[in-house]
Amino acid sequence: MKDYLTKEFLFGILIFLLLSLTPLLWFSGNQVIIGHDNVFPLNAKEFFDDRLFTWSEHHGLGYDQSSGMGSIILHFIDVLPSFFGFSIQHTEKIVYCFWFFAMLFSAFIFCWKIEKWGYIS
Repeated sequence: MKDYLTKEFLFGILIFLLLSLTPLLWFSGNQVIIGHDNVFPLNAKEFFDDRLFTWSEHHGLGYDQSSGMGSIILHFIDVLPSFFGFSIQHTEKIVYCFWFFAMLFSAFIFCWKIEKWGYIS
């Protein structure tokens, strides 16, 4: 735990917190980002409720979505801000900033650890 309370480590976290605000540059006005490869639900609560079951009746006669049960944790992060009453755009901003920080922080921890273990210098 001592390794994580150094000035260098905390400075790195501060830099990554600032860099994780990059998605805020993508939005203007009241726009949201949508698309076939985005997978951000416009109605996050309904999407999450549907994910809790292995059978979905929202497409045609229905379909099996048991292979996607592992994504419940990921979609919980999508729906959490909307539970607190945030708008779709603010929810999307929060989620994108969270994922940017998660990616940057995990890479930072990995590099920090392999440096401490002596694999890089």
